[in-house]
Amino acid sequence: MKICSRDEYKNDDKENFCSECGTKLHKIKKYCVECGTEIEGDKNLCPECEYILLNGEETSYQDDESADDDHEDLDEEKVYAFETVDFETLDYNDLSDYTLGELEYIEWCIDSYSDFDYRKSCRISVRNEIARRYLDGEGVDKDEKKAFENFMKSASSGDSYAQFKLGQCYEYGWGIEEKEETAFKWYKKAAEQGYAEAQNALGDCYRYGTGIEKDENAAREWYEQAASQGNGEAESMLNSFYK
Repeated sequence: MKICSRDEYKNDDKENFCSECGTKLHKIKKYCVECGTEIEGDKNLCPECEYILLNGEETSYQDDESADDDHEDLDEEKVYAFETVDFETLDYNDLSDYTLGELEYIEWCIDSYSDFDYRKSCRISVRNEIARRYLDGEGVDKDEKKAFENFMKSASSGDSYAQFKLGQCYEYGWGIEEKEETAFKWYKKAAEQGYAEAQNALGDCYRYGTGIEKDENAAREWYEQAASQGNGEAESMLNSFYK
C-alpha cells in the first residue's frame, strides 16, 4: 500500500502517483515497537522478534494525526501566524519559545505544507521537542509514556536523535518496560547514522554487556568514533582502556 503525501488518498502498490491529485506516492513504513525492525506491506508480525503489532502501533511520519482544538495556552496571534506563514521561514531548530499547545498546533499546520521531505523534517523537530518537554516535565506534567510515544514516531521516521532517546527509554524504563536488547538495537540504529551520543552508548553496551555480549574490541571501536566527534564521555572511556 502507498499513501498520497498530500491528501492521504491510498492506492495499491502498482501505482506511483495519486489518482486523485497526481502527487507522487510514498510507501508507508511501519516499525516494530519492540525491536525497531521495519515491517513490510500489510503484515503485522515482526520478522525479527515475532511481536504482533496492535492497532495504533504502526508508527510512521505519514500517520493522520491532529492536535486537540482545546488548548488554553494558545496565543491567538501565533495561531494566526501559523495559519498564514510560509513554513520555510520558521526556525525548527529553536522551538523553545513555543508552548506545548502551540507545538501541537504547529504539527497540525505542517500537514498543509506540500513539500513532503520538508514537512517530514519539520514534523520530526516538533515531535522531538514535544517528547523532550514531556520527558523533562518542562511546562507540562512529566509524562514518560507520552515522551516515549513521540520519540517512537520520530525514530520510526529515521531520526537519529529520537532513535538514541528511544534507546534510553528502553534501557531505563522511561514510559516503557525496560528491555536492554531493544535499547541496544535503537542505539545501534542511531550510532550507524553517526550520532555521537549513541555511539558512546553503544560502546557502553558492548563494554558492560547491555543487551549484547561483552566485546571490548567493539566497545573501543564505537568509543573511538564518538570521541572523534568530540564526545567527552567516550574520550574518558578510551583513556580507561589504556591505563
